[in-house]
Amino acid sequence: MLNRYSFSSYFHSPSHRSNLANSHSAIGYGAHRVNRFQIRQVIFVVTLFSGIPAYADPELFDTIHPYVSTTESYSSNLLDLANSAQAVEVLGSSAMSDRWRTNEIGVSFDDQIGLQHVTADLNKSRVDFDRFGLLDYTGTSAKGNWNWAIGTHFTGDLGASYVQAPVSFAYFHELALPLSDLKQQNFDMDWTFHPSWRVVASVKTYLLSYELPVQQADSRNEYHALTGFDYLTPDGSSFGILVGNLRTYFPYPQQFGDDFIVNNNKQKEAKININWNLTGTTSLQYLGGWVERKYDILTQDDYRGWNDRMTLNWNPGGEFSVVGMLWHEIGAVDLLTTVYAVNRGVSVDPVWQVSGKMKLEALYKYEKHDFAQTEQPFGLPEQGEIIDTATTTGALTYDITRHVQFQASAYHVAQSTSNHTSDFHENGLSLKMSFTF
Repeated sequence: MLNRYSFSSYFHSPSHRSNLANSHSAIGYGAHRVNRFQIRQVIFVVTLFSGIPAYADPELFDTIHPYVSTTESYSSNLLDLANSAQAVEVLGSSAMSDRWRTNEIGVSFDDQIGLQHVTADLNKSRVDFDRFGLLDYTGTSAKGNWNWAIGTHFTGDLGASYVQAPVSFAYFHELALPLSDLKQQNFDMDWTFHPSWRVVASVKTYLLSYELPVQQADSRNEYHALTGFDYLTPDGSSFGILVGNLRTYFPYPQQFGDDFIVNNNKQKEAKININWNLTGTTSLQYLGGWVERKYDILTQDDYRGWNDRMTLNWNPGGEFSVVGMLWHEIGAVDLLTTVYAVNRGVSVDPVWQVSGKMKLEALYKYEKHDFAQTEQPFGLPEQGEIIDTATTTGALTYDITRHVQFQASAYHVAQSTSNHTSDFHENGLSLKMSFTF
């Protein structure tokens, strides 16, 4: 699914893009700077892999694919600031727009060995800004997954990933680059012990750490275990129940006045899981149920509620498809004076495969966050800030050849808040060229 951050190799995730803006001393650095050493590296890699296929096993290059890409991007409001006055206050300049270039080099692996399917990807990216030069950085990402199978009734996945990237700048207006390190591991399994019944289970870890001291209190380690069962219908639909436990630890305490408080908590959940084939072209997924979270210290922040997420997939033909989503979710916010948030949203994501080489994709997403807040960590919650965010994106992808791909994309984001502390508008554009060997 598209989002405003998927259009450039720099925007690996929604948390990846907002932090680009943390360095004011980069203002006035002037025209785009060319890193000759990086160019020589790219030329060397292109030359190296261009010559290998003539001597290597052809089957090797059906599974291992080195790639390079370059992306030119523009944002009218890189730091998600409310207006030029706030820009002067934060940056010392009224300039809010910027252009940047992302150069990426990586290698992917994809192989089917009997019933086992193994995939992996490793890449390095370099981001250089025209105006905010102190935000330049080098990112790293790596991921791998083993889609395993023992016979035809016992299957699952074993995977891990690592991403080093900035986090969102939408609510963080500091003049420093807020890099984060995210490590994830997962194991899940499905056991179809009967034509009509299946047992499912999964274990996941989520380890997030921040480099800036001011953000370290938001670092967290999450451990999630889930199990359940599904009833399988002859037409491929399924109906099931999932129960799970989530445990969250914070390596660094949060400070409130003279007190240091750790927000460790545990969560229990019981949900209904439905995958229903309405027609031959339409399917409906629903995941919803009871969620209860309890805190080790701030027990008045305990919350419970009903979470719902519904997804409708419509694919009338091989060339056009639409994915629509609705959700209502209550979620804890790990701030000492914000107890929880009720999040409601809707999104529509149409995709049109114009031809074998060209694809058009769009996304509209609207989300409303209602926060329950308190002035003191042990106070009772009251109605807090309300945030509305609307995002519209569009992208054109064109496969020039089997190895060369071009992508043009644009987005618009508008956010408004009840107290007007984080209002902003932003328009963006990116042009990307990639080559896969």
